Amino acid sequence: MGLEVVCRLVHAPTFDEICSMSWEDVYASLESNELRKLRPEKDERLERKFDIDAEAELLDWMDSFNHKISNRANSFLDCLSGINDSTDGLLLISEWCSVGAWEVWEARAILYFENATGERVENSNDLISLDTWTQIFESLNGMNESEFSDKVCMDWMQRRLDLGETLDETKDPRIAPTFEAHSRNSKTLVHAVNVLENNTELKPLFGREYLPAFQWHYGLKTLGMISNE
Repeated sequence: MGLEVVCRLVHAPTFDEICSMSWEDVYASLESNELRKLRPEKDERLERKFDIDAEAELLDWMDSFNHKISNRANSFLDCLSGINDSTDGLLLISEWCSVGAWEVWEARAILYFENATGERVENSNDLISLDTWTQIFESLNGMNESEFSDKVCMDWMQRRLDLGETLDETKDPRIAPTFEAHSRNSKTLVHAVNVLENNTELKPLFGREYLPAFQWHYGLKTLGMISNE
């Protein structure tokens, strides 16, 4: 089905706090599991790595960059300045600071985005653009999950019919699980948008699987902009 589109809900105060900690303090806190005390509580309906996996990924990345850090007493963010691929670290920090993420295959995201915005998705870059996500946040804010899910599923069924595909479950065993996936994904998207709107401490970070970290949007900025501030 292709790459996954991701919208991560990041707890901004925690993100800022870790970025302001010294490189050596972040590393030591990860090793001792002390950093777990800062991790926000997971949203039960969203996806997130287990603590131990997120810790291991961040520690491995820091190990690979230790030789490039001239002064580990500087803040984590300051240590990234001027280093190629340093924004990979910010992307890993965002995972640690998130309450969870909405993740879906690109091909399915097109269906949800077009129903949310009322506009055609012309290419895959539209799925990760700031303008598109701004429209999604505005359109789905306060919407009933079932209302949007019904709209998406009806559109999906009509598209199948227009292509001459069957809706008979006895002829295509994938009909039921695909329908259920569209219903679940569209409801969770509305849930994620409303969680964001109801918690001013959360910021959206969105991108796509294998997209370079510096191109991911965090609020109104990219991670590349943040690493160079």
